[in-house]
Amino acid sequence: MAKTVFITGGTRGIGRACADLFLTKGYNVVITYEKSDDIAKEMQKKYAKGFLAIKCDVANSNGVALAFEETKQLFGGVDILINNAGVSDEKMLCDVTENEWNRIFDVNVKGMFNTVKAAMPHMVNKK
Repeated sequence: MAKTVFITGGTRGIGRACADLFLTKGYNVVITYEKSDDIAKEMQKKYAKGFLAIKCDVANSNGVALAFEETKQLFGGVDILINNAGVSDEKMLCDVTENEWNRIFDVNVKGMFNTVKAAMPHMVNKK
């Protein structure tokens, strides 16, 4: 049975490159994305079997839990987690509002916490 990799922020840049690489190596690949609907649909059509794109805001723990449950149902769980999703504001820190900072923290830190917490039961059971 093929191993499964779960990649957050998997439609562009490093996340997309990781997805492409793992697919060529025979892994099942699950990616999350927040805004790139067209790219996710293109990837789903291109890769079809062994691939799943899930629209998910990693800052939302319920959404992350649902994404991992869907992964478990389709592929039996997760073997590898790549926390790649991230956001930033390209401005001086003194110009960043509290709401902007909260969003950066929620995606970049809380999102990583949410995905690790959701992945652990799958990964611990698989050793």
